[in-house]
Amino acid sequence: MSDEIEKIYDLLYDAYSLEHGKTKISMIEEALSLADIYGDEELQIDTRNDLIEAAVFGGEHEKAIVAFSWLNQKYKESPELINTFDFLWKYKWILSQIYSFPHITRSQIDAIFADAIECYNANGASLRPIYKSLCSLEMYSGNKEKAFEHYQKWLSTLRDSNSDCHACELTTQVGFQGFYENDEQALDVAKPILNGKMKCAEVPHGTYGRIMLPLIRLNRFDEAQQTFNTGYKMVSKNKDFLSEIGKYLLFQVLTNNTKNAVGLFEKHLSWAVETKHLDERFEFYNMSWLLFDKLESNGKTEVKLHLPNSFKHYKEDGIYNLAELKTAFESHLSEIADLFDKRNGNRFYAETIEKNKSLRKYAFELEKQIS
Repeated sequence: MSDEIEKIYDLLYDAYSLEHGKTKISMIEEALSLADIYGDEELQIDTRNDLIEAAVFGGEHEKAIVAFSWLNQKYKESPELINTFDFLWKYKWILSQIYSFPHITRSQIDAIFADAIECYNANGASLRPIYKSLCSLEMYSGNKEKAFEHYQKWLSTLRDSNSDCHACELTTQVGFQGFYENDEQALDVAKPILNGKMKCAEVPHGTYGRIMLPLIRLNRFDEAQQTFNTGYKMVSKNKDFLSEIGKYLLFQVLTNNTKNAVGLFEKHLSWAVETKHLDERFEFYNMSWLLFDKLESNGKTEVKLHLPNSFKHYKEDGIYNLAELKTAFESHLSEIADLFDKRNGNRFYAETIEKNKSLRKYAFELEKQIS
């Protein structure tokens, strides 16, 4: 074995033992650069497969998309070199992430989905996971009719070995019902998960966050408190659940538990600042605005915050004017909304900003709260 190949395998071996994150991704990227220089096709494929997985689970999905694009082209040229099942499974990961980046145009997204359908059909694979991703795409794009159309296709298409597990599918269905504000249905769909009859690596972690708004809208506040107590602990250290964190921040704001809300905001703001998923940043910033508004309505004009210096409006003394914070976050929200709405051809994100403000009508206080 040459020194170059040995170094590549050493890097991949060392990266394998690391937790998902920037260090792991950087080590695999170094191995990939060497593999490309060396020109060994098998190593190029193996390192890209490793990079796709590390980037997806390490929160840098754009790098996964780039690596998969190369892999996809190689699959078309020499399918015998690539494990088909693994390739189709990774394609699902890509489909579930591409709409989170507004610079990826709708025509590009449509082309990627069309290519995925062609690949699945060519291999006799069920289109069920693709319809599931199309349903999510249309929900996040604000296209309710198309989302419902793909939802029906998803549930009416047979499962096969490429389908997501039952728990993951059920969690997405919970989110779908919540999106349409079918709150009783959302909670009913979630029952097998909440009762412990279904679970996987990411379920029920993501499920609890998805039932928070339905519970609040139904005025089932005690259950919402229990959901917070159980669900937040599950995701408080995992950046992949930033959207769910936003729901928990909302709960603290609506219960007027501002001390905990501020602590949660301080703890997770860096995740929102660093994430490349602008839809997730958008959701966290939306709920953060509600926190500032609540503090202001409680008679405060300033707040002491321990924020990361990566935050654009960071202040060394930690004293922040609430009116200025609200204005700053309104500006950030409008910028993100404009990017998505231009891509999607509607005003869904802009309208979401205004709709978010109406959540204040659900404000309530519990006699006893557990932080």
